[in-house]
Amino acid sequence: MELERYMPRSREAAAILACGGKSERMGRNKLLIDLCGKSCIRRSAEALLSCADIKRLVVAAPPELWKTYSEELRGLPVCFAEAGENRPQSVKNAFKLIDGEIVVIHDGARPLVSEKEVSDSVGDAFRYGTSVVCTPVKDTIRFYDGGESYCPPRDRLYTVRTPQSFSARLFGYVLENASGEYTDEAQLFDEVGIVPHITVGSYRNIKLTTEEDIALAERFLEGEK
Repeated sequence: MELERYMPRSREAAAILACGGKSERMGRNKLLIDLCGKSCIRRSAEALLSCADIKRLVVAAPPELWKTYSEELRGLPVCFAEAGENRPQSVKNAFKLIDGEIVVIHDGARPLVSEKEVSDSVGDAFRYGTSVVCTPVKDTIRFYDGGESYCPPRDRLYTVRTPQSFSARLFGYVLENASGEYTDEAQLFDEVGIVPHITVGSYRNIKLTTEEDIALAERFLEGEK
């Protein structure tokens, strides 16, 4: 395909905050957890909107939580889309409400993302059409499938994070031409043969999954004071 015709004309962006998870491993709604005076969802939303390019935020969440989340996000330029049964459906629902040249997709449970990471991701999406925030793997990784076992070269491995930013027109094309389950949006681009651009981010941009992650996030935030 000719990527040039799908490239963004400006850095004007809108963001999707994915908040449809059930927090099963946490055992409670992690988006409402207080982190040094602010809820997780509030910190995630404020971080996205700290980027001057992002003018609007669509929160993909179950309708029964819209009132609760809207109270947490009071004063911010947000609207809501219904979360689907899985992440792909949630993102598709939210994307229908997106305007702008670039769409930025971020996990609601990543409250420590920095303005620089968001801005860098938008900038790379403007230049390359795609941006996936990742960090180089620190550990040696061993692949094992029950038979074959080996250590892939560590300098070629990255941990995938969010935000992930894309030309809105290009993302619309990918949504129409890719299918199946995925855990992050860049996998859709793999399916249609487009290599996503890697934007190197920060190791502090953690996702709240277990109680240990909450303690780590609070230590990071305390260090900012």
